Amino acid sequence: MEERNIAFIIGMVVGGFVLAVVALIQKVKKEKAWCEYDERQLQARGKAFQYGFVVLLFYDVFYAALFAENEPSWCNNMFGIFLGVGIALVIMGGYAIWNDAFMQLNQTPLAVYLIFGGVGGMNLIAAIGHIWTGEFLENGKIGDSGINLVLGVTMLILTITFAVKNHLDKREEE
Repeated sequence: MEERNIAFIIGMVVGGFVLAVVALIQKVKKEKAWCEYDERQLQARGKAFQYGFVVLLFYDVFYAALFAENEPSWCNNMFGIFLGVGIALVIMGGYAIWNDAFMQLNQTPLAVYLIFGGVGGMNLIAAIGHIWTGEFLENGKIGDSGINLVLGVTMLILTITFAVKNHLDKREEE
C-alpha cells in the first residue's frame, strides 16, 4: 500500500476517533440533554438525509455510468467519488439549516461556527499546502489530495449558509 493511502486511512481513523471523543464528552457533560431535537426538527432532518442520499445515489450511478471503463480525464476516481459526497453533504446540510433542523436544542451557534469553520479551514489549509507543493495534481489530474479541497469547500459553504440563516433569523426576531 502506498504511503499516501496509509496516511489517508490514518487520517480518517484519527478524525473518527476525535469525533467520537467529542461526542462522548458532550454526552457525559450534558447527560440526558445530549443530542435533543424536537419532532419538527427530526422530520426535517429525515427529509434532509433523504435528499442527501438520493443526490449521492444519482451522482454515483451517473459517475459509474460515465466512468465505468476509465477514470475521468480531469481527476482520479477517489476525488470524483468524494466530489459526490461533498455535493450530497451540501444538499443535506443546506436543507437542514434552512428548516431549522441543523442545531440541537441546547447547542449554540458558536459551536457550529467553530466545528464547521475549523474543519473547513484545516482542510482548505491542507489543500493549499498540496497545491503549493505540487501534490494536488497527479499525472495532470486532480489526485487524492483534492479531497481536502472538496471537504474544505463543503464545510465553508455550510458555514456560510448557517451564518446567513442565523443572521436572517436574528433580524426576524428584532
